[in-house]
Amino acid sequence: MRLDEFRDENGRLILNKSQRSILMANGIITVEQLATSSLKDIACLSGFGEKTARRIIELAQKALLPNFFMTAKEYYEKVYKNIDFLTTGSRKVDELIGGGIQTRNVTEVWGERGIGKTQLCMQLAVNCQLPKDRGGLDGSCLYVDSENNFIPQRVVQMAKHVGVSDPLDKIIIAPCFTSTHQRFILDVMPRKIEENNVRLIIVDSLIAHFRSEYVGRESLAERQQLLNQYIGKLRHYARTYNLAVVYTNQAITNPTPFGRDIKPAGGNITGHGGTPNLWIRRGKGNIRIIRLCKSPFLPEGEAIFRITEKGIEDVEE
Repeated sequence: MRLDEFRDENGRLILNKSQRSILMANGIITVEQLATSSLKDIACLSGFGEKTARRIIELAQKALLPNFFMTAKEYYEKVYKNIDFLTTGSRKVDELIGGGIQTRNVTEVWGERGIGKTQLCMQLAVNCQLPKDRGGLDGSCLYVDSENNFIPQRVVQMAKHVGVSDPLDKIIIAPCFTSTHQRFILDVMPRKIEENNVRLIIVDSLIAHFRSEYVGRESLAERQQLLNQYIGKLRHYARTYNLAVVYTNQAITNPTPFGRDIKPAGGNITGHGGTPNLWIRRGKGNIRIIRLCKSPFLPEGEAIFRITEKGIEDVEE
């Protein structure tokens, strides 16, 4: 239900034009999004306050109450029956993760710098444009670039080898320069998603700005809270719009008496944010090893792929 259709029992609009405009400017364009928003997020918006925010959220929740409970079968029909799969470009990797990158889901890809995370992201942005019968999603990609790693020339090079013409037209780039800017971009995504048939959101990388701006133990709690909220919104968009979300994460390396201990940055917040959780590490030459570290329904395992001029490819056996 859209905000301009949100009425009380007497048929009167619950939100005035100014309130609707403010909510939409902050990424809330449906009553469903309003009903699942936090009181704090709405109360801090201009022209609302805690009392008004509480009232409209409660009214939205009451209007949608029948939709809050369903049988597991109804939940499957609504959420999981129409899942689509996006190919990574490697048949072996697709098999490892159950058929490809899933829509209605958030996938974490992590590893050390220069390991190929952005190469995989750019390949996915190209493959997203392919028709479904070729492993694509027949849609556009919204690409949040926080580390200035997106290379248009590389995207064109990859697209040439999979038969996608004019690939840059269907990739919406959102460079971001601070964590505040990154969160703002997230808030205003819904309108772009609807206007551009976005089927894939990429955030490359999720944590770079947060790590550089929130330094020290005294800032850790606030940083983790903001990351948790950020991932929660990504998850909400994936479910609401039946799109795939992929975010990359940096690796932390600690020396130990037995070698190096490598783990994703962000602790439990990012660790629980993406399912599946994929770790990329280096093999020989252009070979990469990708490990499925966590999935609720797939076994842990590994696959190998290579990064070539053509993009992400299987290793010839």
